[in-house]
Amino acid sequence: MPDDSEDLVQAIVAWSRGRPQWEQQALGKLARGESIGDDEIRAFADVAEHEAGGSPMGVDSLEPADFAGGADGQEPVRLVAIADPKSVNALTWSDGLAFAPNGITLVYGENGSGKSGYARILKKVTRSRHSTDVLTNVFEAPSEQSARLMVSLGSDEAELTWPSDHPDFLSRVSFYDRDCATRYISTETEVAYRPGAIALLDDLVGLAGMVRSQLEARQPDRSNDSMDLPVLPPGSPAAEFVASLSADTTALQIDLASEVPADVDERLAALRGRIVNLESDNPDKKRMALAQVLGALTELADHIARTRETLSDTRTADIREAMSAAVAAREAADAAGAAQFAAEPIRGVGSTSWTILWDAARRFSEEEAYPGHSFPVLENEGEPGRCVLCHQQLADHAAARLSAFDDYVAAHSERTAGRTRDAFERLAAVPRSYEVLGTEVRLLLQRVEGVSESAHAELNSVLQSLEDRRLRLVEAVDSGLIEIEPLPPRIDFVATRSLTDELSRQLVDLDVGDSQTQLADLRREEAEIRGRQSLRSSRPAIENRISDLKRAHLISEAIRLTDTRGITRRAADLTRSHVSDVLKHRFSQEALLLDLRRVRLADAGGGLGNLKHQARLVDAVQRAPLHAVLSEGEQTALGLAGFLTEVESDSTCSAVVFDDPVTSLDHVRRERVARRIVELASRRQVVIFTHDVAFVVDLKRAAEAVSVEVVERWVTKFQAHVGRVSDGGPWDSRMVGQRIDDLNRRLADVRRVCSEGDPEACQEAVRSWYQDLRLVWERALEEVVLGPVQVRGRLELRASNLKVLVRFNETDDQEFQTAFTRCGDRGSHDRSSELNRPLPSMPELEEDLESLRRWHQRVRRYMS
Repeated sequence: MPDDSEDLVQAIVAWSRGRPQWEQQALGKLARGESIGDDEIRAFADVAEHEAGGSPMGVDSLEPADFAGGADGQEPVRLVAIADPKSVNALTWSDGLAFAPNGITLVYGENGSGKSGYARILKKVTRSRHSTDVLTNVFEAPSEQSARLMVSLGSDEAELTWPSDHPDFLSRVSFYDRDCATRYISTETEVAYRPGAIALLDDLVGLAGMVRSQLEARQPDRSNDSMDLPVLPPGSPAAEFVASLSADTTALQIDLASEVPADVDERLAALRGRIVNLESDNPDKKRMALAQVLGALTELADHIARTRETLSDTRTADIREAMSAAVAAREAADAAGAAQFAAEPIRGVGSTSWTILWDAARRFSEEEAYPGHSFPVLENEGEPGRCVLCHQQLADHAAARLSAFDDYVAAHSERTAGRTRDAFERLAAVPRSYEVLGTEVRLLLQRVEGVSESAHAELNSVLQSLEDRRLRLVEAVDSGLIEIEPLPPRIDFVATRSLTDELSRQLVDLDVGDSQTQLADLRREEAEIRGRQSLRSSRPAIENRISDLKRAHLISEAIRLTDTRGITRRAADLTRSHVSDVLKHRFSQEALLLDLRRVRLADAGGGLGNLKHQARLVDAVQRAPLHAVLSEGEQTALGLAGFLTEVESDSTCSAVVFDDPVTSLDHVRRERVARRIVELASRRQVVIFTHDVAFVVDLKRAAEAVSVEVVERWVTKFQAHVGRVSDGGPWDSRMVGQRIDDLNRRLADVRRVCSEGDPEACQEAVRSWYQDLRLVWERALEEVVLGPVQVRGRLELRASNLKVLVRFNETDDQEFQTAFTRCGDRGSHDRSSELNRPLPSMPELEEDLESLRRWHQRVRRYMS
């Protein structure tokens, strides 16, 4: 990457100033390398919630100093070993596979040796463009898989258990195989490695998802919303109001929506009555019933008016005046009677009580004792009359006394007293006999009560108060003290008048032609009033709903602050400006190195903070997929170019793993790949799995040329052991120097065999040793003389290396010819018995080997 990390940090810091506060806080923690757990996620959610509610919290802004530790300062990850594989393919070798910390670890194995089992474990735990399952031994019952993976992270080593342990840092290790190559060809690939400052935005995207989940968990539970709110008539204003509830709904709006008239019960009853009337199957019957109630109201109103008139203050005054006049006349008559009958044996003649007694006697005499005769009857049919009280015959003096009494009563004062008393009695009889709450009136009240309790209560109260006045008036009359309170003024018959108006409207309703339209209007009005009632009674639930909506709105606004589109756009922009051009240039270099001249890396959009790329043809006039245009070898080269581009973008210099990377490549590209991998291994650990001996030779030759260490591991299937690992590689893959060392080690075996005294065994050991020595002379000639000019089995001529042939002199040739002949002679199975040559001594074997070593070292320098 270009060394513009400071500009990149400044760009991210400037961008963060306009971001939500929780992002600024999170970026600071990420830049400083602080751990972020559940507590921090909750704290970020709190910050987002406060900011969404308009009360932002104080947080520290991201500063360049937060990056002081270096956003790219991740430590390299190296592979140490895989051990104890269990149920991994057919592997049974428990000692596992060890890797060299630097240079190249070359893992060679034939097909079926178990090599792929180790490679598949690494593919599963590292960063790979293609993923595949690691199978158990399909020829056995499945069992739990495991393996121990030893890695180093910087200077620290860690032992992991696969598959349970999978730390993120293992993704710094890159893995490549044929399936990965296909992905680079056919799919859009994300930039795998970017500067750590941009990688912070990737981490921020991940944190945004966690903060969003935390905020979503805080959303109010809406599952019981419909249960808490009232059930309202569909389409009513109340139902529409509830449906429109929002976080902005105010208390005043609730007041207006739930406002009901003061006489709401009466209104509803009236509406219900009108609706029932219109719904009736017999409107004539309804009309008659309404007329009867209206008639009852009219009669009761008239009755109350008459009763008030009967018990009015004027009528009471009339009774009072009549009583006063009767009392005065009576007193006058009593005075006259007392004077006239003072000599009578019994006092009181002419008094009120006496007058009552006289009148009673008169009525009895005229109605019962002597009908048809005027009272007093002094003579009856020639005989003296009898007293109607004691039934004794009237003596003369008694008859004379009665006659005198009659004359007295007939006198003026007594007649006056009688007239005034009769007038009073006529007036007093009215309140005594008047029925305020008679049977007829009570029936009328019952008819009203069946329609309106309030009107009934109103009328009944008035009538009861009038009845109370009548009783007080009667009591006053009877006691002779006619002093009662004035009649109260007329009350306002609100309920009665309302009922009368409503019943009148109902009668009109029954006479309207379009009753269905009117019925619909009445139903709507009833529904609106009942809806308003429901809103009023359910106000606490509505307020709770609004509170939940406010909370939900607040959380939704906070969730909006976790939107990642701004982050991904910025990450893509920064990636494009700081990474993409570099990647394209590096891909072009890798492609040219592998002889791919008409392929380039192009932008393919982005998402979730990553910029995607895809390999495309250059200057193609027809559209066609790469795999349909490129040969199999070119596709392999393209996959390698894409992979190596990504690897070079990894600033951690972590390990790289190749699994048979040169499949289908020709010898030219194979050698180029070998040199490229060796160059890569000069800066980081490289592990190569292969079964290709020729590629092994190419690698070792390229590594030897630049002094990159190659450590070989040979994976074999030996008896019951699948995946058995030993140091070194097969003989055919070894370089001349390795073979010389191997022959040197074998000298000890030859010495041991010959010391045991078996001539034939000794002869066979020497012969076999010289046969291999002859092969090494052949390989040495190829490696340092012929190979630099023309590789065996290939037509390619390397003219620049002809200097080797120029420098190869007669001495070199003579030494080669002599040694080669001697090896052929001593290693031959067909030794002539006539020659009878003795077996060479051990010093001769040592000298022959040393001769090869000297020749190889001398001629090898001709390339320099």
